[in-house]
Amino acid sequence: MKTKEIKKVVDRLKDALHFYLAQSPIREMDLDDRVYMNLAQVVWPFVREHPYYGEDLFFSALSWYIEKYESLPENVQESDAENLIREIKNIFDINKQKHYLVVPLQGSTLERDFGFDRFHFLKEDGEEGLVQRISEISQIEVKRTFEFFEHTKKSRSKDFLQSNLLVIEVENQTENIRQSAYRIAQNCIDIILLLNTGIEHQVNTKARLFRHNLGWLKENSHVAFLSTDGWRCGHGFDWQAHLQCDVDIDFLEEGIVQQKFVELYNLFNFKSTDEFTYKVYNSFTLYSKAGVQRIKQNENSVALLLYLTAIESLIAEGRNEKRLRVSAITSRLIKYENMTQAELSRKLNDMYNRRNNFVHGGVGTYWTDEKEELELLEKVVAKLILRMIDISGKLNIREGESKWHAWEKYVNCVFDNIIFGIEELTIE
Repeated sequence: MKTKEIKKVVDRLKDALHFYLAQSPIREMDLDDRVYMNLAQVVWPFVREHPYYGEDLFFSALSWYIEKYESLPENVQESDAENLIREIKNIFDINKQKHYLVVPLQGSTLERDFGFDRFHFLKEDGEEGLVQRISEISQIEVKRTFEFFEHTKKSRSKDFLQSNLLVIEVENQTENIRQSAYRIAQNCIDIILLLNTGIEHQVNTKARLFRHNLGWLKENSHVAFLSTDGWRCGHGFDWQAHLQCDVDIDFLEEGIVQQKFVELYNLFNFKSTDEFTYKVYNSFTLYSKAGVQRIKQNENSVALLLYLTAIESLIAEGRNEKRLRVSAITSRLIKYENMTQAELSRKLNDMYNRRNNFVHGGVGTYWTDEKEELELLEKVVAKLILRMIDISGKLNIREGESKWHAWEKYVNCVFDNIIFGIEELTIE
């Protein structure tokens, strides 16, 4: 631990102990006490990166540590500060628990149950069968599981168990699960949609026809989570939820697709201050929002803007020649079905011009072949995000250089090669 920072903890701990224990009767702790918050502020940097950090638990652990002192100690040393930090981290470890997030995949089709990593996909075959299999996965007795979902149906969504389900195992503090359950579920569904679009696979026509008959279900906006302790069970929700999953999810049985799914899940659902991860997730979010605008809202012009902005954010941020970069670099980095690089480049150039006409003059709200062009653009963005992640793992990153800077340098070299014939950077 850094000596300078640990000395600050010693000083603030000494102040807090004196404030609470120096008089009789002992003063009660309060979050509004300045000495308490001063101590919390210097301890927090030591524990904030803990994988099971929870804010409420952090303050509780801090209070428990102070309350252990029955009288004012003669002296506070660095070992006391280190013990405080160690004990808080230990409490994080002790209080973590495995939770099981249950997400209805409304609109999806599935031939049979399958699972990988921490994910379980369950085919809808009646409520009783689903409850039984969730009970087996979670090791929570059937009666408790049944009662929980009866409550879910009555208080949240009556059709919660009328679809195929995704069950996700997540180990963390319950307070963190309450805050993140919806976002984890939304990310998983959006990852499924991105992989379905960005990776070539056999389309199940029969499944597609069947999905058109599922429109009678009430749209779900909730995520359920269970754990062995009853008080840890609950629900996640968001007013802007878009949890429909109108795809045949059997393609996720392929090993390579499962690897990509886990990679994207880990990238988007764990704490990271790395700029590269932020940029990829931002582009992924824009891509997902564009799909909502195109499919649910029928706002094709908005979808066009969002799709192209998702591309810009990855390969043209801060550059002037955005239209040229979007059309030239994207068509170099990805392959699109039977189109040549030149054909894809011209198509992207046309769509960017349409975007400019709409943004700067309000022209072209509707255009010929807009459905086909937006489907093409959806695939292009999905393929580009997947290609970017693939390339980023092969970049030659120098000591002290960020992954995002290395990616920008690579993209700029691709562009210079296209325009000036300059040699491209090689990737491992």
